Amino acid sequence: MPEMLRLLFALFVLVTFGVVAAPEVQAQKRTGLAIESFQITMGTLQNLRREGLPESLLLVLGTLKDRRFPAKNAFVAALGALSTTAQNPDETELILHYAGAERLRIRADEFSSDLNAGEALFRGNVHGWVSRENLEFTMLKLQINRLKEPLGERLTGAGAVWFRQWNRELNADYMVFQRGWQGKRRDSEFLNEQTLQLEGNVRLTTPRGSLRTHKLFADFLHHRAELEGLPTSEGRFRVEANLDLIALPEADEATELRLAGDPNVQRVIVQAYRAVLDADKGEAVFEGEVEMERTPEEMFVRAERIALHADKAQRLQLARAEQDVCLQQPGRVARANRASFDELTKMIVLEGDAEVLSGQYYLRGNRINLFLEVNRGFAQGDETAPIEVTILMDESDTTPTSFSCR
Repeated sequence: MPEMLRLLFALFVLVTFGVVAAPEVQAQKRTGLAIESFQITMGTLQNLRREGLPESLLLVLGTLKDRRFPAKNAFVAALGALSTTAQNPDETELILHYAGAERLRIRADEFSSDLNAGEALFRGNVHGWVSRENLEFTMLKLQINRLKEPLGERLTGAGAVWFRQWNRELNADYMVFQRGWQGKRRDSEFLNEQTLQLEGNVRLTTPRGSLRTHKLFADFLHHRAELEGLPTSEGRFRVEANLDLIALPEADEATELRLAGDPNVQRVIVQAYRAVLDADKGEAVFEGEVEMERTPEEMFVRAERIALHADKAQRLQLARAEQDVCLQQPGRVARANRASFDELTKMIVLEGDAEVLSGQYYLRGNRINLFLEVNRGFAQGDETAPIEVTILMDESDTTPTSFSCR
């Protein structure tokens, strides 16, 4: 289920913020920051695709990707020189809107800044926008620090933090977004740190899935995320992913809405106390009373630790569960000390005090091989790990085989 890897980083689409230092001042409902330049980025292309611009136009716009134009007339001239151009003023306006390098606009009840310290502070009903990313946010307090040594920027938000981008929403009590550069220039080629920390009632929702946790830490440059729940009986985090939608990364909004509400689409739900997800390694490790459920197949796995391993295309190759493993499917329940699920061979291997109850058959052994599909039945042990099989003749048979994962 490495779809969670893609889900989490798809959910964390936040913009790169900047701050323009201002002299110390108190203001009411202060707004600001005009467009200074234009640049086509990957986010620009994604937003224009959502707005319905034709792929032929997006393809040629991609040839301008990451080129910065200091003035509007230079950018418009470059657009006019492309082999495919905007067909009407509305398309041109959309391109200008999402390519404009407007950093940040903020409105608040109170505003103060310290030019020497590189600090800006917004208090009370903070409301901000980043138009080119179609991003809006609110919170009670926002502090922006521009660091000189080492070179960096940090945004700290507190109190009812809320972000919305298209049909994605994020909520938290507290957040820290930080960027850092190597050397003296704030250019993307020198960026060596970009992280997001969220804490307290963290909620992420999109048509592709949702997340609820106490803490979240995301490292965007290394494509790594950490989740942590509360140390209470009800404190596990919860991730839900719509697998059918995740398989369609370019789905339009109508498709997202249709599949998000379809009860027959494939979904996976994971609950645990801790998790580390590394997209570059294709690995996700969940720990602490882990429960994983997949619908509509009604497959349920419980263990103290579950590790998922994917290939470079993020397709699941192998899942390993450890410590008090229990597997339940319609018509079958099994438990063991360890279990591995191989997506290529469609096999399940149970190891260590393994037990399986399937229909009239009760199996015991140190190692039991099962087919992933219940209807194919069970496989066998091996020469060094024989299986003991009990055939239950009728429902009145009393054996120690009656167990459930839930």
